[in-house]
This record gives sequence, C-alpha cells and structure tokens, in this order.
Amino acid sequence: LARRLDYYHRVYWPNLDLQIVNVTDQWAAIALAGPHSRAVLAKLVGPGGADSAALPYMGFRETLFDGIPLRIHRISFSGDLAYEIYIPAAYGSSLWDCLMELGAEYGITPYGIDALNALRIEKGHVAGGELDGRVTPDDLGLGRMLRQDGDFIGRRGLDRPGLSDASRWKLVGIAPVDGHTSLPPGAKIIDDTPDRYLGEVTSTTWSPMLQRPIGLALVADGRARHGQQLWATSPLA
Repeated sequence: LARRLDYYHRVYWPNLDLQIVNVTDQWAAIALAGPHSRAVLAKLVGPGGADSAALPYMGFRETLFDGIPLRIHRISFSGDLAYEIYIPAAYGSSLWDCLMELGAEYGITPYGIDALNALRIEKGHVAGGELDGRVTPDDLGLGRMLRQDGDFIGRRGLDRPGLSDASRWKLVGIAPVDGHTSLPPGAKIIDDTPDRYLGEVTSTTWSPMLQRPIGLALVADGRARHGQQLWATSPLA
C-alpha cells in the first residue's frame, strides 16, 4: 500500500508536499479466535466493548490496554468467532501474556501458520494460492461483495467478455474419494480425457475436523461439478 501511495504521489500528485511512511512494523498483531474468544476479549476490554453491538462482524474499534492504544478488528481467517488485535510493537509481548492468562480457564493455546492454513481451507477462505492474478471475485465466489451501483477500481475490466464467461475456472472444495490419498498442491485437474486440462489444485491440508485430506481448486465450470469425480495428477507426486 505504501508503494502504491508513493506511486500516486510521484505520478498523479507530484505537487503535494507530503511524506508517506509505512508504519506496519510499528504494530504487533495478535489473532484471538475460537468459540470463547469474545469472553476472553471481554475480560480485556470489558463486556460492553466486546459484544456484537460494539464489534459487529467486520467491525473496528479503538480502546486502551493499560493506557496503551489498542486497535481491535472482528475478522480472521479462522472461520470461527475471531478478532485481530493491534498494539504498538513494544507492548506486544505484554498483551500476549495477558491474553494467555485471561484465557487460561478456557484452555487457550497458541496456534501457528499451519493451523491457520488448515482452518482457512476448511472455511474456503482464499489466500495466496487462489489469488494468482488471473481470477475475478466471481471466480472465487465473492461476486456479491462488489458494489452493485457506482464505480470502483477494476469495474470496467470485469466487463470484458472473457472475464464473464460461465466456463471460467471457479473455486471448489476437493477431497480424495478414498479418504486418505494426499492432494499435491499444483496438481492438474483432468477428466477421463488425459489431455483435457480442466484446472488445478491451489491449496491442500489435512482436515482435523473431517479426518481426511481436503483442498481448494480452480476448476472449469466448477459450480456445476458439485459431486463429480475428477482426477488430480502431478508429475511431482
């Protein structure tokens, strides 16, 4: 974002007297997720600061933690009730220790990138593997999030015939028929005709909930293929 703002400054607004500074590294971020996350957050900021009225889905609020500015977003990859909490970087470890103490009665535990990736694939939440620069919001099932009236960046590009073709690759969830064969990321999706390339596997994981491998894929006319059996083939598998 800082690079893009700098580009606009240099190209479109060269006469503006301003400085653009990336402050990302100045903030520590903690994701608080799970069915008890609201109860833990309420201990931190008070019951009124954690309920749905104060923090609806996609909501944001600012408050204090021991006098230190705190920014709270109700959003996460996890697919469960969750929050992202931001605090000046120097106080990140103090906030972490406090949350672990407040959540002890609920069995709070840290989770890392692998767990986060599994959660987001179970949810169908797209990330780097699906955002390859060739997809549209509709391809990913996010078309309803676009403004239906007025303008936005990219609207005219989406009107091109090739980007509205019903046979485009669409996001689908996949799982092996036998319930245990691994799904290699990057594998090509084919049907009974080996030289017919229908799509590709974008992300895979072991699902603790389903006790089987699962994944996400982009497949031609994918929404019409629910329940259909196809092949995922990879020369590296």
